[in-house]
This record gives sequence, C-alpha cells and structure tokens, in this order.
Amino acid sequence: MSKYLMLVLMTALPVQAAQVCFSTIETTKALSSFQLNTDGTVLDTTTKLMWSRCLVGQSWDSSSGSCTGTAQQLDWSEALLDAQRSTLAGYGTWRLPNAKEVLTLIERSCVDPAINLTAFPASNSENIWTSTTMTTQPERAWAIAMYSGKNNTKEKITRLYVRLVRFSDE
Repeated sequence: MSKYLMLVLMTALPVQAAQVCFSTIETTKALSSFQLNTDGTVLDTTTKLMWSRCLVGQSWDSSSGSCTGTAQQLDWSEALLDAQRSTLAGYGTWRLPNAKEVLTLIERSCVDPAINLTAFPASNSENIWTSTTMTTQPERAWAIAMYSGKNNTKEKITRLYVRLVRFSDE
C-alpha cells in the first residue's frame, strides 16, 4: 500500500528538471558578463541593460541570494502595464524587453533553462513575453522559450512569465 501511495504522490507532484550545460559548447553568457546587485537587479556589462533577477511576482531576498514567492503569468497587455508601474529597486523606468534584448540573456551552452542561473536564480524553462509585436499578425507577440532560447509567437491573450528590463543609465 505504501509503495502505491508513493507512486501516486510522485506522479501528482510537479518535478523541476535540473539545468543541463554542455562543456563542448562555448559559454555565451558567463557570470563575468554580469554585475550582480543586492537590490534584486543585475547589470549586463556588455549591453548595459539592467534586468530584474526574479520574474514578475517573485521578490529578491538579499539575505539568501534567491527569489521568493511565485512567478506570475500575465497576458501581453498586463505585462506591459505591470512593467510600466514597477518601482523595483527604486527605479521607475522598467519596461517589457524587446525580443532582441531577451535573446542577449540566452546561455547557448545550457538548456532547461538556457540562462545563467547564478545571475537569474529560480528562472524557469517556460516562455517569457517580449514587447515585440508580430508585424504580420498584430494580435500576436514574440516570446522566448527559456528552455532552449528559441523565439516563437503567442496570441497576446496568452498568459506567460515576465522579466523586466531598463537602460542602466536612466
């Protein structure tokens, strides 16, 4: 009976796979590309973009160096508004990143997720929104699948995760 119960529990609970990185593929976003800040932000020293270390809905805990809480999924309009209203780390210039900006975060030597987990702990492998609307189908916007870093489009009513960005000199 206890074996049966354990089997039921194991199949009912979500399982998070561990990130897989391949040493045979050159690292594209090493930790040295980032300046880790204690306020829940990270500066990409190459692009000069400042990113939220946590997904929208989570909070940065500087004492543990991790994200707490549950990441929220928002539709595209909600994501744009939430970014505009954010005052994360005392800045009021947050926005939804465009597709090219999100792609600068992709760590090509890793999957599940394809991002530097030291800079962005608690990142998941799901799609995140970009601000880039699909030109031929304006009811769709570009998203980035963080499992692999591939781009795709989603209807703007779809609920996806959100990571905020701002220019570091604003």
